[in-house]
Amino acid sequence: MAALASAADLATYSKGAISASDPRAGDALEGATTAIRNYCGWHVTPVETSELVLDGPGGRLLSLPTKNLHGIASLVEDDAALVDNVDFRWSADGSVKRKHALWSDEFRIIEATISHGYAEAADLKRVVLSVVARELSSPTGATREQAGAVSISWALSAPGVSGGIALLQNERSILDFYRIEDA
Repeated sequence: MAALASAADLATYSKGAISASDPRAGDALEGATTAIRNYCGWHVTPVETSELVLDGPGGRLLSLPTKNLHGIASLVEDDAALVDNVDFRWSADGSVKRKHALWSDEFRIIEATISHGYAEAADLKRVVLSVVARELSSPTGATREQAGAVSISWALSAPGVSGGIALLQNERSILDFYRIEDA
């Protein structure tokens, strides 16, 4: 899956401090994108079709791993095809309620083909760029350099951490909108 931002986006975001041709940019953008998707518990963007195999929750409510469900193309439980509005109802938040029965509580018993995700998520792109700019500003982990009376200091990626991929609290606050509980 493609990164949420491009090397050209990174060059623009950093006002040229990081070149679009920087050989580290691609890996850093992919790494930050993966970290963000892992934190959120799903791909978030773009809209895509996913084929899922899920454990049965028992009870009447199944939670699909999404926060923006566009549709359910197929839903099968224990090899029996279920029909929308007859056997179940679904919500855009990924909740699927059985109408006249309970979901199985067996492992890997439900198969679903769903369309989900956000067409655009500019705030996620901004978080990726912020994380990568910090990572590339101090790739070796140095926080300060000095030669005689001249010194330069770099920002920390997170408290006590320099370089590498780290999500700051304000970035996690942005991502929490997209995050699946217990992700």
